Amino acid sequence: MKKKTLIALLAVLALLGAVWLLKGRKQDRPLEGNLIANGDFAAVSSGMPEGWGTGMWVTSPGASFLEAAEIDGRHAVLVENAAPNDARFEQRVTVRPGSTLRLSASVRAEGCGEGMGANVSFLGVYGASEDLHDTGGAWKRLEVYGRTGEDMREVTVCLRLGGYGSENTGRAWFTDVRLEEVDEAPVG
Repeated sequence: MKKKTLIALLAVLALLGAVWLLKGRKQDRPLEGNLIANGDFAAVSSGMPEGWGTGMWVTSPGASFLEAAEIDGRHAVLVENAAPNDARFEQRVTVRPGSTLRLSASVRAEGCGEGMGANVSFLGVYGASEDLHDTGGAWKRLEVYGRTGEDMREVTVCLRLGGYGSENTGRAWFTDVRLEEVDEAPVG
């Protein structure tokens, strides 16, 4: 009887050890593809891109205008701040815990003031991509990396003009938005 109990106990311990190792280990391979829905803004309903919400610090009428747009033959979204503001398009995305993510978008900025310009970021995180103030009519690719916590299953991505504590004026267009799992962030 003692031998059977010992074998059963060892089997349970081995099983618990395997579960512990698998749970604590990061996924072996990143998910493939874009995790963003409607990142090209081709799907629009009532002047707004499907799958996207909006947010802003200053909610006074006329402070900011957020809408789907077409520019340079591309579907895009426009964030226009007539008054200093942190205004943005947002999308909540399901992610895997312990994953490294790259958020990127093509951005065109015009007439942005001295505060935080057009950027891509994650909501609730003090940090963002490089910010743009005026691209002279050109599109520039912005990207930012982040790592999800071990219990994190959602992130909210932001396409914004302004930032935490740094409101700004001007116009910014965003298109070709991608959120992808990657093996690791580049150095720096």
